[in-house]
Amino acid sequence: MKQTAAIKDNRGLTLIELIVAVGLFAILTLAITRVYLRVIDVQQRINQEQNLEGDLKYAMNVLTDETSKAKIHTADCGSCTGCAGKYFCSDGAGRLCMLDANSNCVEYFLDANKQIIVKRGGGTEYVITSKDIAVQTLNFEIGSRGDYFKILANIRSTEYPSQSLVYQTLIAQDYNIQ
Repeated sequence: MKQTAAIKDNRGLTLIELIVAVGLFAILTLAITRVYLRVIDVQQRINQEQNLEGDLKYAMNVLTDETSKAKIHTADCGSCTGCAGKYFCSDGAGRLCMLDANSNCVEYFLDANKQIIVKRGGGTEYVITSKDIAVQTLNFEIGSRGDYFKILANIRSTEYPSQSLVYQTLIAQDYNIQ
């Protein structure tokens, strides 16, 4: 008999207790969702920054590989003047000129679409940066003897415009000792 009396006294939750429990669950769910969305956003930004660095690294490797084999100019090259006796020369407007291993004039410059272009032998132009990046500025500072140059570039992501990189490096000619 005592068991049935205990069961009859158990009335369950009141409506107020149920509303408070559902409210606390909703607040907790909202907080967890905000943290999860923030983590996803940060992860996307990190991935985009890594892609930005990878795209830039490819373009700079292409440029570095070619410049390490540059030959001394005997005359002006492409749009650049004052090149004779130098490995590298510039037109002063963000264009780098050199002679490749086959003595062809090679020019690196920034086009209207904010992509780095290489033009070999006065012929076909090739884009060496991906469409995912926009090169805001590209400057080449040539050394006084024309045997090294400094690259200064400001790169921005096309997908996330707030993601940008400032790139600076010095590239010197590998002298062939015979």
